[in-house]
Amino acid sequence: MEPSGTPGVPEARRTALTAVRHPNSTERPDMRLYSTAYLAYGIQIPDTDPDRLEEALRDIEGIGYLNAGRFGDERTYLTTECHSVDAGEYLGLAPETVANRPEQAAWDAALKAAAEALGRTDTPEAGWFLTADLDS
Repeated sequence: MEPSGTPGVPEARRTALTAVRHPNSTERPDMRLYSTAYLAYGIQIPDTDPDRLEEALRDIEGIGYLNAGRFGDERTYLTTECHSVDAGEYLGLAPETVANRPEQAAWDAALKAAAEALGRTDTPEAGWFLTADLDS
């Protein structure tokens, strides 16, 4: 037997179809993932509380930090220059953006000072890194 208003769709099939919500329905929880890629100059440090980072970096000019990675497995970086690109976008960089930068020696010194301000004495060598950040 077919319900009125739904010609050609048997009752059992209509019930099954109405149990599935449209992907854009406002009744469903947001299950999208957001991804951003970062190209930055800096060093990776052990995971550090953001308040501690803010305090340590307050007087060190030109140094910031980045927490990026898979959801629940993010890594912390001290950075000087950082470029970001969201999923589906692109970023073109000239070779001189990442090579032979005259300020690189100053960046290295500032990154070392920032790491020391956080109590790190075994500072890794700074360099360019590309990391993806995935959040839900």
